[in-house]
Amino acid sequence: MGKLNFTLESLEALITAPKSSDAAAHLLLIAASHIRKQEPLPMGLAEFIADAIESSMTIPDGEERIRKFLLGLHLTSDHRRPEFTNWYEIGSAMDDELYKDHGDHRQPARVRLKKITQNQAARIVSKQFGASPATVVRFYKKYKDALKAAEA
Repeated sequence: MGKLNFTLESLEALITAPKSSDAAAHLLLIAASHIRKQEPLPMGLAEFIADAIESSMTIPDGEERIRKFLLGLHLTSDHRRPEFTNWYEIGSAMDDELYKDHGDHRQPARVRLKKITQNQAARIVSKQFGASPATVVRFYKKYKDALKAAEA
């Protein structure tokens, strides 16, 4: 039986690619690295690329073919991307950022305490999860509502 070529990095990128064009781009960079080293592609990656090629290259119109290819690679989307399902994790990360001390830790505690705004926290969390800041804020509100409902 052959050795299974598998990496957690590529698996995570394959799972998140439909939700994030950044993850899709990262997945293609993983493929490029393996191709340059003349290594076999990790499990699922060859199929991902082949599906995008096969679904788009049979279309005769050049612009439509390019659009379909980019859609197949998840580098663009016709509609909103699938929503992240773990709103609780995103909400919790927002709470962590909002209540974390962002000050200069070389200063005494009474001087260094510095908080950030919700929008600043949303930008930080959006980079962690590959979601837009608007989605992060929406999930944070859902998280806060769930906490209030649980307390009642």
